[in-house]
Amino acid sequence: MSETKIFHFSVDDTIECFKDINTNNYNTIFQNPTFAWFKDLHEKFGVVISCYVYYQDGEFALSDCTDRYRNEFASNEEWLRFGFHTLDKKTVYDKTDIYADYVKTMKELIRIVGSGSIDHVIRLQGFQGNSENIEDLVDSEIEPIVGLLTSDDGRDNYYLSEEQNNYIYCHDILYDDTLDINLISTDIRIEYLDSTDYKFKEFETAAWNNQLDILEIFSHEWILNVDEMNKVEEFCRFAAEHEYRSVFYEEMFL
Repeated sequence: MSETKIFHFSVDDTIECFKDINTNNYNTIFQNPTFAWFKDLHEKFGVVISCYVYYQDGEFALSDCTDRYRNEFASNEEWLRFGFHTLDKKTVYDKTDIYADYVKTMKELIRIVGSGSIDHVIRLQGFQGNSENIEDLVDSEIEPIVGLLTSDDGRDNYYLSEEQNNYIYCHDILYDDTLDINLISTDIRIEYLDSTDYKFKEFETAAWNNQLDILEIFSHEWILNVDEMNKVEEFCRFAAEHEYRSVFYEEMFL
């Protein structure tokens, strides 16, 4: 892995933007406010962004979404990509099989955004998924994953042992040679922060030793109000000023 510092921004529970572009017959996806904001972040700070999606929410599913913007998504795949999160807001994969939901979601995403816009390092709902589930995704015949993002709050992650959970919480990255997958720690949940200035000062202390080479921040689509968006922008500015490189993690692994 490169010694260059890495910054990445991701958004969970993504589906409203697809519902919006399906409804409004825009000339461009960037008439959607969320996609427009993403583009602004990219143009200002060089940020790349991953959206981890629901397959369905209420009466709307990805299968309902138009594919008329596929070429436009493809033309922006160098900085905007989409990966699996869960079937819907109620589904976690601690005991439930995942593979059918994953394949169904990938097929629709490929139709809507193109295969080049698929992110193969993902964050599963609740950081849950047993080893059999994760192995199914690693070995998938369609868009196999190469990495998982772990929790920001010290909870147990997926199938990891206590020792592995402790390691990933104190370090940025863990390679599991059994499943041939990389796990990357999530650092900051934007909506939990009262002050970005306080967090930036905290970065200068020993509490963040070994944890700043890869800086992963995230939020959720439904919570991105003006205050949360401003906090995200402050982190993007911090990363640019401290010479972080913003890349998709799979580019470090493949």
